Amino acid sequence: QAALGRPAEALDLARRGLDLDDGALPALTANLTRTEVMCLAALDRLAEAEEAARRYLVREPLFADLHFYLGQVRLRQGDGPDAERSLNAFLKVLHQMENDPAILSRFGFAATIGEAGRAAQDVARLMFARQDFKGGATVLARAVTLCPDDAGLRASWAQALAAAGDKATARRQAEAVLELDPANEAARRVIEQLARTGPDF
Repeated sequence: QAALGRPAEALDLARRGLDLDDGALPALTANLTRTEVMCLAALDRLAEAEEAARRYLVREPLFADLHFYLGQVRLRQGDGPDAERSLNAFLKVLHQMENDPAILSRFGFAATIGEAGRAAQDVARLMFARQDFKGGATVLARAVTLCPDDAGLRASWAQALAAAGDKATARRQAEAVLELDPANEAARRVIEQLARTGPDF
């Protein structure tokens, strides 16, 4: 129903499933909760979506997807600090999953690695808004390890590094972007900006 663009019907089914759920299959509970939150968000019932996600994450803080969707809901609500915390939690759990496959088998994973990059860029934008370029660069660096071939993400990292004053690393990353995507304008602008400022490499 959700895939067919019927969030109200999907929400009703997910909630019926949760009412019947005895908790014996954690992945099933996780998937039903994820569907509930996504459908509530699709229906613009953001406060309910936030509450459903928060309630589940109190019990199961390692459910990566729900941190991601909670962060997106909070961004739509204009709650920058809490959105940043949720999206950072998503990225941290992804790194834990790399070393602990049991997390993945317990909850499953629907959010894509590309969404990890999007989450990192959302967090970085929030940090940049308060002039925390170094913090934003750190978040983007973590995401690049998950998505090493994402030229747009790496270009964002190069821009953040340049803004944070790490000109040598910014140039290396911008050059790496151009190897992946020779037409990437953001990477070219970083290199041009660094050439104008005369960095000492």
